[in-house]
Amino acid sequence: MAVNGRSQYMNVTSCKDSLPYICYRKLDNRTMNECGTFDDAYHLNKRTGSCYKVHLDKKTWYHAYQICAAEGSHLVVINNKEEALVIKDMFPVRPSDKINKWEQFHIGLRAYGDLRTWVTLNGDRLEDVFNDWDPGQPDNGGGTQHHGTFIRAGTLDDGYHGTKAMFVCEKSPKVELFEPSPLQYSEISGDRLEDVFNDWDPGQPDNGGGTQHHGTFIRAGTLDDGYHGTKAMFVCEKSPKVELFEPSPLQYSEISGKAEKY
Repeated sequence: MAVNGRSQYMNVTSCKDSLPYICYRKLDNRTMNECGTFDDAYHLNKRTGSCYKVHLDKKTWYHAYQICAAEGSHLVVINNKEEALVIKDMFPVRPSDKINKWEQFHIGLRAYGDLRTWVTLNGDRLEDVFNDWDPGQPDNGGGTQHHGTFIRAGTLDDGYHGTKAMFVCEKSPKVELFEPSPLQYSEISGDRLEDVFNDWDPGQPDNGGGTQHHGTFIRAGTLDDGYHGTKAMFVCEKSPKVELFEPSPLQYSEISGKAEKY
């Protein structure tokens, strides 16, 4: 259903049409919680230091990725056995005769490229994080299982991205979803600016025109705020820990899901 703004009438259109839209949500909570969000479904776990939200409504891997990103988080990255136990406890309680060990969560783990190179935004190999695969896994069944899942048994499995499954979003409590000040800066990795390089050029950031919401590094060796639509040179950074093309097509590493665009 589409609304014609000038004539103020409704008409039926194709679901494939790209149109402007307005989101509405009832303001039922104005208090920022300890996870840096208004969403009280996020809970801080003292054992891991991360905040988590369980989504029981099943989605594909890509849809789950987008939902987490929209909430200011990412698909959970399981770093160690302690965190694996925390995530395992998030599976819904079911009667004993209804429990299926293959019930799964989508997690921040997937392959990259034709050679099935598995890469993390942080550059971690799977041997440096939680890597307990279920026996016989990963098997790349059907040649389409390029995304990681965490199953009720407490182990990893590789799965198809189109499979709808529950998922867990993970968020750092250090960064608020909505900052008190519109000029509160943080890095894409979630670090506050006071914890990294923060030498602004004199008079910056000034949010010129009210549209300068992205950081730049200028020749003077200082920071400036800029408009996202400005075309400029840029520098990519990569960890030396992970090769773009692994010697083995089944070398796995995790992905936090922050740096890819779909």
